[in-house]
Amino acid sequence: MEGACVYIDTDNFSTLVMYKEIKPRIVLYVKYNFLEFKVKYISIFEFFSLIPENNIHILSSLPYINDIKLTIDAWRNMALNKLKFLNRFTD
Repeated sequence: MEGACVYIDTDNFSTLVMYKEIKPRIVLYVKYNFLEFKVKYISIFEFFSLIPENNIHILSSLPYINDIKLTIDAWRNMALNKLKFLNRFTD
């Protein structure tokens, strides 16, 4: 289980969530919006309660590197590139 999705949160901010199951039932979870940047290791059960149903998946595969900073930078670049690509078709 891995990927990235975007949604509008309860404060009406666009939110990007990226996640990857790195061990059985353990998910690396990254949440980013205008006000917050969170990186956490959570259980798969907690993950399902955090993702709203009104999300739009933009990525279905993410790399995992043993260096957390490199992993997050790679995920961020992939997500931003995908959002830029998708934005070209909505104008």
